[in-house]
Amino acid sequence: MGLSQHGFLIVCYTLSVFVLTAFFVYALVYSYIVRRKNVSVENFITARGQLSTARIAFGFYAAAVGAWVVVGPPSYSPYAGVIGCVMYAVATGLPIIVIAFAGSLIQNKVPHVLSLTDYVGWRFGYIAQSYIVCFVCFNMSISMLAEYTTIGSLFGSYVGSETYPIIIVVGVLTMIYTAYGGLLVSLITDQVQGGLSIILVLVVAIYVAVTFRYPLPTPMPCDPADAMGFCISGTNATGWGSIFSMPASLMVSTVFSEAMWQRVWASHSKRSLRKAAFIACAGVILVVFFTGFLGLLAAWSGRITADTNPNLYLFEALRGAMNEAGLVSNAMGVVVLLLTITMNESAVDSMQNGLTAAISSHFLRGLPLYWTRLAVLVINIPIMVVATKGYTVLQLFLLTNMLCATTAGPVLLGLVERLHPVYGGASLLFTSIFTIFLTSVYGINFAWVDGASRSHNIAEGMHYTWIGNNYDYRFFLVAIGVSIGLVGVTSAFNYLFQTYLIKKKPEVLGFTAPATHPHIPRYHDRLMHAPVQASSGSEGGVDDKIAAGDGLKGGAPHDALTRLSAQLPEALLHTADETPGHRPA
Repeated sequence: MGLSQHGFLIVCYTLSVFVLTAFFVYALVYSYIVRRKNVSVENFITARGQLSTARIAFGFYAAAVGAWVVVGPPSYSPYAGVIGCVMYAVATGLPIIVIAFAGSLIQNKVPHVLSLTDYVGWRFGYIAQSYIVCFVCFNMSISMLAEYTTIGSLFGSYVGSETYPIIIVVGVLTMIYTAYGGLLVSLITDQVQGGLSIILVLVVAIYVAVTFRYPLPTPMPCDPADAMGFCISGTNATGWGSIFSMPASLMVSTVFSEAMWQRVWASHSKRSLRKAAFIACAGVILVVFFTGFLGLLAAWSGRITADTNPNLYLFEALRGAMNEAGLVSNAMGVVVLLLTITMNESAVDSMQNGLTAAISSHFLRGLPLYWTRLAVLVINIPIMVVATKGYTVLQLFLLTNMLCATTAGPVLLGLVERLHPVYGGASLLFTSIFTIFLTSVYGINFAWVDGASRSHNIAEGMHYTWIGNNYDYRFFLVAIGVSIGLVGVTSAFNYLFQTYLIKKKPEVLGFTAPATHPHIPRYHDRLMHAPVQASSGSEGGVDDKIAAGDGLKGGAPHDALTRLSAQLPEALLHTADETPGHRPA
């Protein structure tokens, strides 16, 4: 382009702010049109039954990919090789299909569900619901922090500016239109943002196909003595381990992402939901594989050295996109930045809505809509501040992925009908907390160094377990295996306890839920006879009625199932007194 470094900085910021502002204006205009209708809190955080297959597909795509795609896969692939690159891509896309099918099951049980935590409250009780809300909020906060951190670090290391200006621009603009329009507007902008990002990916792909002419050694190298530790073929411990660690880590983190579950509630039918999930899965796999493969090409061709910033591995595959100082130096570098900023904005607004749904459906239930809008602002500001610290993105993801691995299995196993009588809220809490403890013990033992002090070994072991294990499959295997095993142990214990000792289902304050104690009259009356509000945008058909919250067998209104969390504290205080023949355990 013939520009100075300062000129490139001006061009990058001008075009990035223009793109961000264009989406912002579009979102505000659409929000204004929508707000002329009566928008309830439920519509604000679920957009229930209002969107078609194409829009849900773009919504899934936008929630799954973000700015991290330009940094994470390219920096991971050189170490895990082709195997790791493929598994990273597949593992990012497949959870979308799992969420779609699991979401359909949840809607069959709790038709007017507002969030994943709503379902947890119905299935496991108020205390377990509060615990899972914390998991969801932590997971999504880390994901949003990773998005802000990624875009800030790219503008800092590649454009040569301070990190905070672009973080502020993205954060403020998305906060405003998300607080104003809610989930529906986020999903509408996803369609435009997703379309633009796909076009930009195609432009980058054509550029690489035309200009990449660096020699590639054959066969693919994988030398254990390599100074960088790269293994292009992936036939090393990291590559083989990625076959389990990548699907495990990305699946469990997706379970605790309300941004994904919200797409389920917004779909107008089960058929469109599942079709959208398969389309989005294919798109996500292709995009993540492409960016990971660029990092792999850069390492394979010897373009990456010890001095290369790991966040910039992808740019080394783009001829002329980066100068000797590691800064943007041609138009293609600017195009990749625009791709990154587009995916970043769509991912951030998805995370903002997901966090808002988790908090509003639990802590702000029954309050006016402006409290929900205020929550969007309060959530974002501290995350934006922390993002300026420049933490490593892969380490941020590893922390939340490891924690989610201890609890995702126990939550999903709650969908198994046969476990309802013997697996409840207390079992879920025990399983999750004890799995965290046992995983920590495993990590401390794994990293123990004879001769070092006990406190040093404990500190190093905890760090290695939750932040420093480099996605070692053994740690995910321990966390997931132990958690599922403990579900079996607690279920067996409860079965024996109920069968041979108390010979009834125990009722413990805070852990009694409609799914496990449907016999309690107070619950039954409240849940079966509360009025149901019709959801705008739903149309005829069995699937559409289910998506809109109208149509479980029996004909009785079931909307109140999802109002459990607001009613549980009072109901639990009276359960034992009002139910003849049952005493609290």
